[in-house]
Amino acid sequence: MQNRRVGMKCPRRCGGQHKSSEKISIRLFRPEDRQLFTDMFNSLSRESIYSRFFSRIRSVPDKLLKVDDDRNIAAIATDATLPEEKMSGIAHLMINSDGKEAEAAVLVRDFWQGKGLGTVLLKQLITIAEERGVEALWGIVQIENIHSIALGRKLGFSFFLISDASVHGFHNSALLNARLEILNKKKA
Repeated sequence: MQNRRVGMKCPRRCGGQHKSSEKISIRLFRPEDRQLFTDMFNSLSRESIYSRFFSRIRSVPDKLLKVDDDRNIAAIATDATLPEEKMSGIAHLMINSDGKEAEAAVLVRDFWQGKGLGTVLLKQLITIAEERGVEALWGIVQIENIHSIALGRKLGFSFFLISDASVHGFHNSALLNARLEILNKKKA
């Protein structure tokens, strides 16, 4: 996958140094991007971390830094208008050992939330999954995370309540299993 520039409109409420039409570059994660990911993670609000990881972790989980382009794949978004590369978002695709299903997860820098970047990244994951023959994507979402649920619904995901979230180690929140059948989508 080559770098792809995507025009993103920035609403008027963006002030200061941000332009009214910023550019985002999407590409695959490389080993040298670990520091970019760590820097983005360290800039996130507690709410963003909790929404993605379901806990108040203080550093990027090691498994998310070990991208291999085979079964653990990540696409990143960088702000192409800045002189120094800065990660704006990352989307992970973790393909099961049988290659038929994959977990999908997206994390977007606070500034970029609500501007369509999560949609661009999740669509990129769907494309990568289709190219690799993955039949279904899934993810776990907190029932309170209305933005992720809206994004999933917009892209065709179905949601199912996980009846016993404590099985997954979560006791404080109701969880939903989000699922997208890729093969059925391609046939339609």
